[in-house]
Amino acid sequence: MSELETMSSETTPAVFRPLVYTVAFGDGTYFECLNVMLTSLLEIGRFYGNVAVLSDRPLSDILPYIPHQYRSRLHHVLVPSIDISQRYIIDAPFFENYSPILYLDTDIVIDTEIESTLKAIVEANGVCVTTEKAIYPELASSKIADVIDSHRIGNWFGLELCRADPACAQEFLPCANSGIIGYKDAALFRSIGEQIATMCQAPANRELTRWFGDQPILNYVLVRTQASETAPLSNRCKFVHGWDQNPDEAFGFTHFIWARGNNKIQQMAAYLENLQLSRIAHDGRKKESNSPSDYSPFVREKLETSSYIFVVTSALATNQGVLEPQVRFVQTLRTIQSIRDHVPDAFILLVDSSPVSVHSDIENEICAKADIAVFLHNLNPGLHLSRELGGFWKTPDHSKTLSETYALFHALTLVKVISSGRMNRRIFKISGRYHLSDNFDIGEYDRIELLGKYVFKRRRLSWLASEAGYLDTRLWSFCSTAIDETLSLLVSVFVCSIEASVDAEHAYFRKLLDSRVHEVATIHVAGQIASTGEELLE
Repeated sequence: MSELETMSSETTPAVFRPLVYTVAFGDGTYFECLNVMLTSLLEIGRFYGNVAVLSDRPLSDILPYIPHQYRSRLHHVLVPSIDISQRYIIDAPFFENYSPILYLDTDIVIDTEIESTLKAIVEANGVCVTTEKAIYPELASSKIADVIDSHRIGNWFGLELCRADPACAQEFLPCANSGIIGYKDAALFRSIGEQIATMCQAPANRELTRWFGDQPILNYVLVRTQASETAPLSNRCKFVHGWDQNPDEAFGFTHFIWARGNNKIQQMAAYLENLQLSRIAHDGRKKESNSPSDYSPFVREKLETSSYIFVVTSALATNQGVLEPQVRFVQTLRTIQSIRDHVPDAFILLVDSSPVSVHSDIENEICAKADIAVFLHNLNPGLHLSRELGGFWKTPDHSKTLSETYALFHALTLVKVISSGRMNRRIFKISGRYHLSDNFDIGEYDRIELLGKYVFKRRRLSWLASEAGYLDTRLWSFCSTAIDETLSLLVSVFVCSIEASVDAEHAYFRKLLDSRVHEVATIHVAGQIASTGEELLE
């Protein structure tokens, strides 16, 4: 049994939770390349998982090059004495949490969606690499001992290293390019990576790595361990000087290995711009992220497996109340962070019902913090109904009722479509701008007596003579098994609010049976009331 087979037999199938990482050091052009690579990974590759950057620069210096959507999903490893072997050293603990793991050089532009590639890598039992066999067939068509290297380029792929080792001489040269390396998990790659890094750092190989970099040693170790897998990345990468070479062909990855200096970043940026324009032209318009298929496997899996789901309803760009939009934005970020602090593994879905479009910078920041963010804008019929009904419904507190009720209905429908609900335990609705206070304890919601119950803050007497009471809706929750019932409830609340001219708080009180509601003295939520600016702690 080979070393690779031994490692593979000791691992169990992992949950699909991909990580893409890179190494960035050197002058500013390398970091500009980093920005283009990550932007293409996000916008064209549609990768919404986590990323890692290993660098000799501190996080504060790197963040400007990281797209907003990745900043809350970023692992940063500071390596003061960094060198070309760093891509092979995966000793940071977070690597253990991911499968598959994909390394990308910074001078790569992703030009198609990469989900299928990641799925192929997680199924592979070797180290997945791209190959330059098609460019240099004379190096790969014969056994290493028989290769005639007439163009003297074999050392870029470790030819002489392999010739000198009897265990390798009768094998075939993979001609692996070190710019893309994928593997199922850290356990499979760690010892192989350590061998490569050790050889790269050995004094005996100093001249080799000085002229040819780490790639010869990658090829030698792959041959020595029989670990290379080329099928998952076969025909997925093209190697170019500039983007105008076969511009209509999208393989998956375009590696600008033969471009140099400022020309490299110019070529990469031009190609990315071309891809962005082509994508917009193909779609006809920018696509709203409201379809389950728009979300990455990692996002869908997290929603499926999260015990607790928090739906944050917001109106970031509204002229109602006394709070300015920037204040609303900052307070909504605090809402999200408070959930992360108190329920670290929670899935957060924010749905915004602003009457006008939210600024793109604010959208990007919210998308980076929440697991899913949906901006309905004028697609929320509750906003239109409020305007059409006029009178009572045009007042701030009551126009909010219809738009927020519909937004929650939209969010729960999305949850129901994406998640089977088998592992979800409780779904919370929290109003944006309010935050969970220090005494919030998620364990309180795991008590047996709350199974199948809606949990609200204790009912209050109404100021309306026609109403017996109302239920506070800043934070309430229900068992995930009641999602269909809750969707029906929201429809009845929506209709009741219109027919009886009452806000959502009174409509919930009317429509929920006492036997289905568990009331608590405090919900441990704090924030400002939008209409008055008054500080509140409940």
